[in-house]
Amino acid sequence: ADPKDLKPNPEQPKPYLTGISVLQKELKSELVPNHLPSLNLKYWENFFSFSFSSIGYTLGKKNRFRYRLNPFDQEWIDAGDRRFANYTNVPSGDYQFEVQVANNEEIWSEHQLSIPVHIGTAWYATTWFLGLLGLFMIALIYTIYRYRINQTVKEERIKANFEKRLMEVEMNALRAQMNPHFLFNCLNSIERYIIINDTKRASEYLNNFARLIRLILQNSRSNYIPLSDEIEALDLYLQMESMRFRGKFDYEIKVQNGLKPSNIDIPPMLFQPFVENAIWHGLMHKKDGESRCVLINLFRDNGHLIGQIEDNGIGRERAQIIKQQRATKGKKSVGMQITRDRIKMINQLYNFNTSLKIIDLKNEDGKAIGTKVEIKIPI
Repeated sequence: ADPKDLKPNPEQPKPYLTGISVLQKELKSELVPNHLPSLNLKYWENFFSFSFSSIGYTLGKKNRFRYRLNPFDQEWIDAGDRRFANYTNVPSGDYQFEVQVANNEEIWSEHQLSIPVHIGTAWYATTWFLGLLGLFMIALIYTIYRYRINQTVKEERIKANFEKRLMEVEMNALRAQMNPHFLFNCLNSIERYIIINDTKRASEYLNNFARLIRLILQNSRSNYIPLSDEIEALDLYLQMESMRFRGKFDYEIKVQNGLKPSNIDIPPMLFQPFVENAIWHGLMHKKDGESRCVLINLFRDNGHLIGQIEDNGIGRERAQIIKQQRATKGKKSVGMQITRDRIKMINQLYNFNTSLKIIDLKNEDGKAIGTKVEIKIPI
C-alpha cells in the first residue's frame, strides 16, 4: 500500500474509572461507578489510589494516560501505559482527580475523567477546636500569671513576717540587754535604802520599780503602744535613776500643748536607750557641783511626732575618750545601735520615714556643752 494512502487514527478514546483503593483496601465495585459524584474521605484516609482504563477500538493497548490531583499536583503526570495513580499523605481539603487518554498516535482525547475528592479535617485542626485551644491557652496563661502573682504576694508576705519577727527579736534583745543591768542596780538601791533605814525612800523606790516593771511587761506584748505609756515609763525610769544618784541630776518631760499622747502610737522603748545614755555617758562624768539636766521635749510638726532628748553633759567626744581609757565596752552604745536598727526595720516594714539625728551641742568657743538626740516619727 502506498504510505500516502494511510490516514491518521481519528478515534478519541474515553477514559473511565476501574477501581479505588483507600488505605490499600479496594472499595466495593458498586461504590465505583464510571462517573463517581465525589470521593469523601476521613482525614486519616489520605492514602489512596485510582485505577483507570479507556474505551478505544483501534489499538487500544497502545493508549497513553496522564493524570493529576488538582491542585495537589501542579502539572500533569505522564503515566505512559500505566493505568493507576497512587497518592500518600494528602493534606485535608478539596481536590479534583483528572485523567486524560491519548490514542496510539498520541493525540489527546477531548474526553476527560474528573472526580471530586474531599479529605476531611482532623478534629484537632478544626476551627472550633483551635478556638477552644486558644481559649484554653489564654486561661492557662492567666492561671500561670495569677499563680506567679500569688506566689510573689506570698513571698512578700513571708518576707514581711520574717522582718517583723526579726524586729521583735531585736526588740527582745534590747530588753534582755537593759533589764538585767537595770534590775540589778534597782535592787541594790532598794537594799541600800533598807540598810540605812530609810524606809520611806525604800518604799517609794520599790513602788516605782514595781510600776515600771509592770509597764515593761505590758508594753513588751505589743509592737506599738500609746505615747502616754512611753511617757509614764520614761518618768518612772528617770525618777528611779534620780533617786539612785541621790538627785545629782534634774529632768523634765515637756509635752506640746494640744498634743494627745494617748492618741499617738509609737514603738515601745524608743526613747529610753538615749535617755539612759545621756545620764550614764553625758551627765555622770561631770564634776560634783556642776549642773546636770536631761530635757525630753515632745511635739508635733508637719504630720510627725518629734522627740528630743537633750542633756548638758560632757559631749560624745569626751565620753568616748573616757570609755577608751577605762577599756570597757559601752553597754548603751550597743543599745543605741539596736535602736537604730529597729528604726531602719520599721521604715522597711511599714514604709515609714522615721529618722534619727544626733547633734553635738557646743558653745561659741567650740566647747562641748551637751548632746541632743532627735527622733522623727510619722503619725
